[in-house]
Order: sequence, then C-alpha cells, then structure tokens
Amino acid sequence: MARQRPDIIPYITSRRGEVPDLVSNLRALPDKRGLCYTFEHPRDRCPRGYLCGRVSQNRHGNELYGEPEWVMVHPGRQREAMFELRCQVCMGPASRTTDGYLFLTGPVTDGRPYEGLLTAQPPVCLEHARVSRDQCGHLVRKGAAALRVRVPRLFGVIGTHYGYSGGKPRVIESDGPPIPYTDERMPWVLISQLVRRMNGVTVVDLDQELTADPQRAGTETCPGAQLAR
Repeated sequence: MARQRPDIIPYITSRRGEVPDLVSNLRALPDKRGLCYTFEHPRDRCPRGYLCGRVSQNRHGNELYGEPEWVMVHPGRQREAMFELRCQVCMGPASRTTDGYLFLTGPVTDGRPYEGLLTAQPPVCLEHARVSRDQCGHLVRKGAAALRVRVPRLFGVIGTHYGYSGGKPRVIESDGPPIPYTDERMPWVLISQLVRRMNGVTVVDLDQELTADPQRAGTETCPGAQLAR
C-alpha cells in the first residue's frame, strides 16, 4: 500500500522551482583565504562570518508556493529554523520545557547514546511533533525517537568544500560529513545546513507529552505551516 500523502508542508521543505545561485558567481577573497560572491550582501554570511549558499525562495509575501520536493530541504529555511531554534514545520516557537527543546530523530541502533549526537533537523513544536513522526517519510520508515535537549549547541555545518586552482574555486567535496566551526576548511565551505550537537538529552514518550498537554495535541497548522493540496 502506498504511504499516505502528508497533510502539511513543513516550512523547511524545498518547493519546485527554487534553485541555487550560479556557481560562476563564486570567487576567492582578494587574499585567497576563503570564498565570496562576486556581488555579496551581508545576509550571505552566517553570524560567524562564513559564506552561505544562495537558493531562491518561492514567496508571495510570507506565503510559500509551489509543489513540495518532499525529500529536499531548503538550505536557507533550514538555517533560519536551526539558528533560531524554531519549529521546522511552522516556524513558530519550538516546544521547550525544563528538560529542553523537543527534537525528533531516527532511532539509534548501533549502541551509540543520543547524548552528543549531531543533527541537521531543527526542533519542532508540540503541535507538529506528532505530524512529523507520523507523516515524515524517513521517520515512518526508520521509526522516531523524541528527545528533550537542554543544550542544543551549534556545532558546525553541512556544505560544499572548495579549493582554489586555475584562478577559480573548485569543488573538493560536496555535502560530506558535518564540518565543525573549528575546522580550518570553514572559510572555503559554502554552507548548506547548520548542525547542532545535542547535549543534556532526555528520551521522552511523545504520546505521553501530547496527552499531558491536550491543548497542543491537535494537528492544526500554525502560522508558517501550509496544508498540502
């Protein structure tokens, strides 16, 4: 039986027609110590000063449009939700209790603890935690673990590592393992997604949390989430 189509399009999901900027617009800084754009805007840099990949956004005002690319994450919207620790589905405040922010992840099956785990998935609000668990293809296939994280510290990025040869930047590695901010390669990385390390982790029962807070147990959309049509 085919899996049911999701009811809600998460904020961070890419839309058909959203495209990355041309690689030809990348340059090396004058001192050859990192990447830049030919015509750069301050918003092209993350708060730590590293270059972020440009990808167009299908927007009419605050409304996103276009068919969802369900398996694709929009880099700009992922970075926004992850940096601000907002719900990846609706961009409302992520659920937070004394045990920390609410994250969903696949189950750990190789004996590793959740403590210290790296994630590129922004947190969720309680309203959309059940939607994500029950309708996200990856979580449906693999199973989901609900985690409360007291200290979801920014660790680094996923991106494309460039070098410099022949007078222009050249790709060395694309979307490899997460690169920590402390890595000497960072000035030459075009950032796609932000990554956090989960510290102070408590595994929780999502159904119990939803039952304990019935006012937030529904699947209604918040501002920023959109019904799939």
